[in-house]
Amino acid sequence: MTKKQLQTTILSFNDKGLSISKDQNNNKIVSINGVIEDEVLLELNKKRRNIIKGKILEVIKPSKYRTSPKCSHFEMCGGCTLQNYKYESQLAFKEKMVLGTFKEEINNGANFYSIVESNPFEYRNKMEFSFSQNRANDNFLGLMIKGANRYVFNIKRCYLVKEWFSNVLNNTRSWFEKEKINPYRPLDNVGLLRNLIIREGINCNEKMVVLVLSDLNELTKDQINSFIETVKKSVDDTSKLSIFLKIIHAKKGSPTTYEEILLFGKDHINEKLNININEINLELNFKISPSAFFQPNTTQAQKLFSLALKYLNIQKDDIVYDLYTGTGTLGLILSKLAKKVIGIELNIDACKNANQNIKNNNIDNFTILNGDVGKVLNDLISKKEYISPDVVCVDPPRAGLDDLAIENIKVLNPKKILYISCNIKTQKQNIDILKNYGYIPIIIAPIDQFPHTTHIENIIILKRT
Repeated sequence: MTKKQLQTTILSFNDKGLSISKDQNNNKIVSINGVIEDEVLLELNKKRRNIIKGKILEVIKPSKYRTSPKCSHFEMCGGCTLQNYKYESQLAFKEKMVLGTFKEEINNGANFYSIVESNPFEYRNKMEFSFSQNRANDNFLGLMIKGANRYVFNIKRCYLVKEWFSNVLNNTRSWFEKEKINPYRPLDNVGLLRNLIIREGINCNEKMVVLVLSDLNELTKDQINSFIETVKKSVDDTSKLSIFLKIIHAKKGSPTTYEEILLFGKDHINEKLNININEINLELNFKISPSAFFQPNTTQAQKLFSLALKYLNIQKDDIVYDLYTGTGTLGLILSKLAKKVIGIELNIDACKNANQNIKNNNIDNFTILNGDVGKVLNDLISKKEYISPDVVCVDPPRAGLDDLAIENIKVLNPKKILYISCNIKTQKQNIDILKNYGYIPIIIAPIDQFPHTTHIENIIILKRT
């Protein structure tokens, strides 16, 4: 054992999935691909701010939580960080994180529901792969290398999606190598091919492929036609296939814009969500364009919204505010149960998609307002016709609720609050403020939205005391 090596035990993992251990001086060591309770031999690298980067040279004694990854790319791929954990262990550790974060609330009477599991493989309905070229002019199409965000490797099969995704990926890689088309290199601002986006309407069995380009050059007509044929031969049924070009216009000092060009099929794919709330069955229909947001795990989205609204128990005369409404998925469901729903969303494209979804589902009691949540609430509250909501639903970005938004929730004074979050740390910080405003958490229910990652989706219901 050299001076730069250490035998130690993996203690935990952080929110990026990096393994955490400590040296004899209690300095934190981060490494890749360790499993809690592994005994490992580490090679130690530079120390920065009391954190040492380590490389696992050997797993001396494997943890009881460890398993062999299904994917041959796991050691290299940045897409999965926990695939070397048994799935039941992933669930247990995620549940433990929620229990630890909200220990006070649970001890004070909040009902805790066990984490809802997912199908651990082939659960995603969208993947975005990157084209890349190194200084030696070697070309790549795949995912980022773990721990090296600027470097791409040629993935052959991704088990987070169905096999046809990989067929399109591998055939597209062969296509661009044969055609000798250069990937886009952002540091040099040269090249053409940026990304390959593949999407599926799981419940409608419709497929979409989007080739994303820079505007520095153009594909020839023959290259476009050969790309279309490449994609078509990658799928079993082309009758429900859409193929697009998406051209990115990016210049320093100007907003980035894009244009979408339909090459084959319809200008959208269809998808539906089936929601079950206390024996009420709802079906919502969506038209998904190349840039439209949709929940990446269709099955878990159905469970998430079904459970959240079961716990929330909306009444038919309720007025509901859906803050950070996005493309309006939650608001659409709420509109089927409540008297009136007002959705607020900052992103103008998301608002356009939300209004299209409202139209597609023939809904007339759901209104979308575009703008910053806190500022829009200021305007609403100041109006003579303002009516206080019975329920407020929030699903904010990872940073959580900002100060103005949370202050205005206090002014709204709803009877109940539904808080859905993808970041339990900021969710806890916001919940502590809401408790000071007279709200108590009554239900805490985590969902495993993305197996083999550290991601946790968490439902909390609060009521006014």
